[in-house]
Amino acid sequence: MEMNVIIAGEAGQGAFSVELELTETLSRLNYHFFATKNYMSRIRGGHNFHMIRIADHPVHALSGGKWDMVVALDGET
Repeated sequence: MEMNVIIAGEAGQGAFSVELELTETLSRLNYHFFATKNYMSRIRGGHNFHMIRIADHPVHALSGGKWDMVVALDGET
């Protein structure tokens, strides 16, 4: 099993919190994941996104460009 997820939205909308809860839950369920963040703006309203690769085997990088799930917290995403 392997899945690529992107969580994106305006700064302050909770994308960081969603990513944190998801990765903590995955860890408790013994899944492997690789996560990275892109902060275009730390000012409230700037667009940010978090990319996570989830697998039932060890992963060491994101896989290119195909997203199985997009969590869009704003219209720009």
